[in-house]
Amino acid sequence: MSKFYEVKLEKIKNNFYTEEVIDITDYEYLHFTFNKIAVAKSPMKKPYTMKEMVDKLESNQMFFNDDEKVNCAAFLKCVNYYTFKYYAQTEFGKKEVKPYKAVKEIYIFNQYIRSWLHDLLSHIEVFLRTSIVDILAQTYDSKHYQSAQFYIDDEIYFEETGKRSRNKKDRIIGVHKLLESFNNTIQENIKRNIAIKHHQETYGATPAWLLFDLLTFGQVSTFFNYLIPKYKKRVAQGLVVDKVNNMIPGDMLASWINALRYLRNVVSHTGKIYGSNFDILPQKHIKDESFMKGLEKFNYDKRIITYLLIMKRIFMLMPTEMQLYWNDKISELFKEIEHNQHIKPARLGFNDQTFDYLHIM
Repeated sequence: MSKFYEVKLEKIKNNFYTEEVIDITDYEYLHFTFNKIAVAKSPMKKPYTMKEMVDKLESNQMFFNDDEKVNCAAFLKCVNYYTFKYYAQTEFGKKEVKPYKAVKEIYIFNQYIRSWLHDLLSHIEVFLRTSIVDILAQTYDSKHYQSAQFYIDDEIYFEETGKRSRNKKDRIIGVHKLLESFNNTIQENIKRNIAIKHHQETYGATPAWLLFDLLTFGQVSTFFNYLIPKYKKRVAQGLVVDKVNNMIPGDMLASWINALRYLRNVVSHTGKIYGSNFDILPQKHIKDESFMKGLEKFNYDKRIITYLLIMKRIFMLMPTEMQLYWNDKISELFKEIEHNQHIKPARLGFNDQTFDYLHIM
């Protein structure tokens, strides 16, 4: 008989979600391990002083006058040296002179557009979260659960056969992890959220409209992605007012929510927006295909413009007041671009038609 059954914690966690039995009759002990951070195999660079950082930037073709060197040393106390260096490298050629003033202006503009996006994404997140809950709660009908708890019903996540069936282990694990995260959110808020506490004490459960208000955008995205097509379609159709010009299929809406979740993470973790090509892109709306072809000619279709197109279409689902707010934000962005001489609209994927196209008429 072997003494230890060694297994990585991450691997065995999935057994809990599928409720599988692990046979350890041939072992005396279970030994759980976890992934540990590697220790450097060779000497690493020592941290630079502020002066060394400025000198290093200058040796890499960054141009300063005397005052700007002092300014840069102070600026680098507030920003990461390697991040700032990355902006210089991506926006200018390797051997090209990189004016400090220009690099700093681009860096600050990227901070601005992150803040600008965060504001709009926050409105979209609240709108989608609220709409998904309202539509599903009002249309849900089951003998097993009340409409206030539609989110715990397996029927909305699984089909009888195919890739969404209960026979698919990965799907079972994913759905059960999602439901566990819902429960964790409830438990974390029982003491500090009066409404959650009241419902738990009165009904022994939390209604969807309270729970979803506390979920992260990532949880909402995962939830929507795991819905079977019947319910995705129900939400998508319930959102759309103008079914001729702005009809959105359920799978397309799932793609949009996932892409916006990804963008929200980039924004929240101080990622680079200006000049970036993004990996997770939303599906194109049929009404935007002609405009997108113009972007694809110049490889602009992976830049932030692609996200702005779907953000516009989501704002088109909102009341007139919010559509006007979107238009004001678009005007604000373009004014900001005009006031910064080193900002190139093409680095955002913008062309001469973009301003008019992004406005909601």
